Amino acid sequence: MAFAVPASTSSAAASRPAFAAEGVVFDLDGTLLDTEPLYFASYAAVCAARCGPAAPPYSFERVHHALLGRPEHEGAAAFARILGLDMSAAQVIAERDEHFLRGLPGVRPMPGALRAVAGVARLGLPMAVATSSSREYLAVKRRENEGLFAPFGDMLVCGTDDCMAGKRGKPAPDIFLAAAARLGVDPARCVAFEDAVAGIEAARAAGMFVVAVPDPRLTDAEVAAAGPHLVLRSLEEFDFALLGAAR
Repeated sequence: MAFAVPASTSSAAASRPAFAAEGVVFDLDGTLLDTEPLYFASYAAVCAARCGPAAPPYSFERVHHALLGRPEHEGAAAFARILGLDMSAAQVIAERDEHFLRGLPGVRPMPGALRAVAGVARLGLPMAVATSSSREYLAVKRRENEGLFAPFGDMLVCGTDDCMAGKRGKPAPDIFLAAAARLGVDPARCVAFEDAVAGIEAARAAGMFVVAVPDPRLTDAEVAAAGPHLVLRSLEEFDFALLGAAR
C-alpha cells in the first residue's frame, strides 16, 4: 500500500517520496476521542477556584495551549507555573479530576474516528494508540467506547506504561517509537494521526508520515510550523484512496 503525498500539501512535504505503509499510530485525546472540551472545562474550574474572581478568565491562548498534547504531569506543572499558583502537579491533577472524572464517562469519539479506525482494520494494517494520558484514565475512557478501542487489541501505549519509564513525553518522539516497536514496524513505515502541535512534532521526530487533524483553536501557522505531511479538518475527510491505500 503506497502512500503518496497529495499535491495540496506543502512544498516541503511534496518532496517526500511515496512509501509503503505498514502500520498506523493514532493519538487519542482530541484525535480519536472528544475529551479536549472536558479537559479545558476541568482546568478552568481549578483556575476559577484557585485564582479568584479578579483573575483573567482561563483561556486557551494564555494557558491551555501549553498543556495540549503534553504528558499529564508536565501539563499540570505548566498550568500552575503560568497561573503563578503554589501547587504541585499532583495537586493540580487531583483538583482537576474532581471535575474531569465525573464527565469522562460521557465522552464519545471524534467525528470520523470510528470510520478511520474501521478503515485501517479493513486494510489489514496493524495499528496502535500512543497517548500521553495514563492507563488509569484510559480504562474510564474505554468503558463506554469499546467499539472504538476493540480494533486495537492490546496495542495501546500510555505515557505511564513501563515502556515509557525514563523516556520523554511529546514533543519528543519516544512514545511514537514505543508504539512502532509494539507493532513491530519501522517508524518510517508508519502513518501517525495527531491533533496537537506537540504530538505532530513528536511523530515527525519519530520519522513517521504525519496526518494532522488539528485542534480548531490552533492557528494555521502553528500547525504548519509543526510540519505535518497532510492536514485535515476532520477524520471524516480522510480518504485512504487519496494516499494510495485503498483496496
